Amino acid sequence: MDGSVDFYRNFAEYENGFGNVDGELWLGLKYIQELAEQGSTEIRLDMTSSGNVTGHETCPDFKLTEGTNYTLNIGPCTDVKLLYPEAGFDYNNQMPFSTYDRDLDMEIDNCAVSHHGAWWYSMGTFINLNGLYQNDTIAGHYHEGIDFVGLLRTSSMMIRR
Repeated sequence: MDGSVDFYRNFAEYENGFGNVDGELWLGLKYIQELAEQGSTEIRLDMTSSGNVTGHETCPDFKLTEGTNYTLNIGPCTDVKLLYPEAGFDYNNQMPFSTYDRDLDMEIDNCAVSHHGAWWYSMGTFINLNGLYQNDTIAGHYHEGIDFVGLLRTSSMMIRR
């Protein structure tokens, strides 16, 4: 929302959660996983680019696979309002969650380090909602489906049953 919380964190912090419920917050992978296990769940990503372009995508059947890798599982995203739908969240499906201290992506280099964040990286990503906020020198907080070359001003991830 405003860069007040640094999202460049280790795996334990992402697992347990951090931030402020009244501002920028990461709920925690173990809590997200627990909520998603309680029934059919969908996830929605909402974004606004630095150029004021807005977009969202909604994906059904959201869950994080049991175990400590928190592998992303989503159904085909529907209700996709993106300028570039091919650069959507589907690309990250079936990927484990990676951080700078736990490299689980498919790249030789650690994507969490090169993108200064943590995410379900594959061979890179089109989305980095946990990246460095508003920084032009590092591939930071972005969603290429909203603005292929621009950064995000705001982003949120919401789940519901």
